[in-house]
Amino acid sequence: MPVSGIVVTLAQPGPQAELAVQWLASDARFALGETEDAEDRHLPVTIDTADEQANKDCWAELQAHAGIEFVDVVCVFLS
Repeated sequence: MPVSGIVVTLAQPGPQAELAVQWLASDARFALGETEDAEDRHLPVTIDTADEQANKDCWAELQAHAGIEFVDVVCVFLS
């Protein structure tokens, strides 16, 4: 069960960034942290997936989302 701590850099404030946050908040694989303020584009996120393939699929979705510009990996735990 891979668990990753990441920081998502959102697109410039607007519809794409808002859709990205809504998607992340609605998906059980993600737990969202707090941002510094409403203008902060860096969102801490924890990813919890069932297995390695699900983890790869999740990363592909993150990288393909128009409202997400970049993903920084902070830590990864493989159990």
